[in-house]
Amino acid sequence: SIVENSSAYITPDGEVIGGNASEKALISFLRNSELVDGNVEQQDKILFNSAWKFSATQVKLPNSNNSVKQEVFTLVKGAPEVVLDNCNEYFSETGEKTILGNMPELITQMDVLADAGIRLIALTISSDKITDHGVIPGNRTLLGIMGIADEVRFESKEAIREVQNAGIQVVMITGDRKGTAMAIANDVGLLSSPSDLAIVSSELNNYSDDEVKLMLPNLKVIARALPTDKSRLVRISKMLGKVVGMTGDGVNDSAA
Repeated sequence: SIVENSSAYITPDGEVIGGNASEKALISFLRNSELVDGNVEQQDKILFNSAWKFSATQVKLPNSNNSVKQEVFTLVKGAPEVVLDNCNEYFSETGEKTILGNMPELITQMDVLADAGIRLIALTISSDKITDHGVIPGNRTLLGIMGIADEVRFESKEAIREVQNAGIQVVMITGDRKGTAMAIANDVGLLSSPSDLAIVSSELNNYSDDEVKLMLPNLKVIARALPTDKSRLVRISKMLGKVVGMTGDGVNDSAA
């Protein structure tokens, strides 16, 4: 699931290239180019998009008994709240599909990890084929939850402190879930006052531009953000006469 549903891959020399940081981390977890099965045929692919927060690859593989029958599956990975929605089964230790009957306990465990700054990615498999590149395939069965320690760079805390001391407000806009984002923001000193605000994209989009203007001085974190949230915040800040700078590492950041 990790190897076939990814934009990153392992070269014959064992180097991990391509993809974003999360995909590289997942591939690096394997660290074995022999895990790539040359008999697996990729038929269709939905690349990861920060708006729908999942990726999918439709694969065809020969039946294990070398019969004529070909099996087709769709591998789906992404944000747990997206990928686990209406995902009602998982594979037991013996490989049997089992009812996922205790979702609240799973969510609690994920929240504990997220609050510790761990980035979570859910891996699932579907018997449905890809029919629409904007719609997540149905009939998903949980394969597992991967946790990535998204460690803060050593120089980040000091850099943010210097910027703040210069009178510059720093707002972290991230695709991570709120618990993860707040853990990192606390670590680097972005959240230091009871009045500091950390919200998710859906909350932000419930506010008008005038309401955002009022909350802007206290706004420090926007989690599960969309690319449009970044450009909107730049626009609103400029309406208030602010001088705005924005950093980002993806093509979706270009508008902001």
